[in-house]
Amino acid sequence: MKLHWAGIKFKPTHCESFMDIKFSNGVLEFPCHRGSSKHVTAYATFMAWLLNTPADVRLLCDCKFTGRYFGTDEQIAHFFSNIGKDVVLDICRNYLSQVFQDVNAYSEDCHVRWAGYKNTNFSTQWSLISAVATFVLLVLVTVQSFFAVYAYYRPPS
Repeated sequence: MKLHWAGIKFKPTHCESFMDIKFSNGVLEFPCHRGSSKHVTAYATFMAWLLNTPADVRLLCDCKFTGRYFGTDEQIAHFFSNIGKDVVLDICRNYLSQVFQDVNAYSEDCHVRWAGYKNTNFSTQWSLISAVATFVLLVLVTVQSFFAVYAYYRPPS
């Protein structure tokens, strides 16, 4: 309503891309395609799926995929989590369906899961060293317990 009160006029165009938006001489031109809203919804859902956490936003910004034009990493993650909220989208019937399927299939692979586990739990050398030390101590405690029980049931003669 603010734009209308400011004297801006709206003009629908029939361009191929829904991203073809122009503003000139007080007229805002943008495509009005039937069916393009499902592409926008699919794209917004895809972005919400990608940008769940501030760490996801940081990763895509570091890869030069997106910029921090909307605010902090937390604000961007919050924006995309809200934009995808309560959206009804048939994953199998949109232009990104194959991308969703391929990414899910790849992430279900065993070596990818191990890489994710390794990056989450062993991101520094100290966490790896502490995990190895914990495993060694667990083995030693198990051996000590075995010999304690063994000595109880079969005392040395």
